[in-house]
Amino acid sequence: MSASEKPSSSCSMTSTIALARDIDPLLKDLNEKKQSFKRNVVSLAAKLKDVRNCLASQEQSYAKETLTRKEAETKAKSMDDIKQHDITQSMCGILVDWLVEICII
Repeated sequence: MSASEKPSSSCSMTSTIALARDIDPLLKDLNEKKQSFKRNVVSLAAKLKDVRNCLASQEQSYAKETLTRKEAETKAKSMDDIKQHDITQSMCGILVDWLVEICII
């Protein structure tokens, strides 16, 4: 090895160390951003799971309510078929007048 090669190799070593010092903060910042991104993904996944559970619960509630409504409508329709033949028109009028008086009081 010649004497001229040694200084250039030490210069190269010095520049490599300086470059490593410059890159190290960048790698640290990149690693912090990576960790932050992972935490955000985990947080979003948890929120998505909560929303899905809430949606499933609402769907079950809606299905139950729909079934209850259909049952109530069926009962109401069957009650429409029942007629009160023994109540006359004047009886209905008296009943309505009485209900109006009760509501006013």
